[in-house]
Amino acid sequence: MTKLSEWLMKFLIVLFMFTLLLTISCGVMGLGCGAGMMAGGHSGHDKTSTSQKGAQLINDPVCGMELDARTAKFYKPYRSGMYYFCSEECQEKFEQDPEEYIPPAEPSQ
Repeated sequence: MTKLSEWLMKFLIVLFMFTLLLTISCGVMGLGCGAGMMAGGHSGHDKTSTSQKGAQLINDPVCGMELDARTAKFYKPYRSGMYYFCSEECQEKFEQDPEEYIPPAEPSQ
C-alpha cells in the first residue's frame, strides 16, 4: 500500500469510530432518531423525560409527554385547571377541542 492509501484507511477507521461513538451517545441522551417522528405524525420529542430533583411533573393532555410544570413554555387555563403543553402544536390542538383531551369529571357524591 502507498502512504496515501494507508493514511486514507486510518482516516476512515477513525471516522467510523467517531460516528459510532456519536450515534451511541446521542441515543443515550435521547437525541436519536426517535426524537424526530412519532406515531400519529406528532414530532419533536419522546413521550417521557427524565425527572429532575424538585420538578412538578405533569403530562401534556394532548400527546402524553411528561413535563415540568415549573418550566413549561406553553400552558392554558381552562375551567378550574391549568393545562401544560410540550409545544405550540399541542396547545393549538387542545384549544380547538379541549373536551377531547380532558377526562370526564367524576360525579360528586
